[in-house]
Amino acid sequence: MFQLADTSKPVKWPVEFKYPTDKGEADVKFYALFYFKTEEEIKKLNDSMSDEKFLQSVVHSFEELKDSDGKAIKGSKSDVKKLCSITRIKHALINAFYDFNSGDLKNFVRQ
Repeated sequence: MFQLADTSKPVKWPVEFKYPTDKGEADVKFYALFYFKTEEEIKKLNDSMSDEKFLQSVVHSFEELKDSDGKAIKGSKSDVKKLCSITRIKHALINAFYDFNSGDLKNFVRQ
C-alpha cells in the first residue's frame, strides 16, 4: 500500500554529477533534503526568482557534503549561495530537485 508523504517535511534525495579534477572527471554524490512544492508553487518560483533564491526556498539541508577544508556544508542560505556560484553544482541541485519533486525532467536546467 502506498501512503502519501507529509509534504511539509523535507525528504532526502541524491544529487549526482561529474566534477572535474586534475585527474579527470569524478563521479560525485551527496544528499539534499528538499521540500515538496506544488506545480503552482514551482511556476511562481521559476517566474520570480533567481536560481539561488529558488534553491534557497526548496533546500532544507545537505548530507555527505564538505568544503575544501573538510568541514560539513549544512545547507544555510550562505551555503546555497556559495554552491550556486559553481555552475555545475547549481545545475546538479536544480536537476535533483526536479527529479525529486516530479519524477522527470532529467537534465532540466532552469532558464
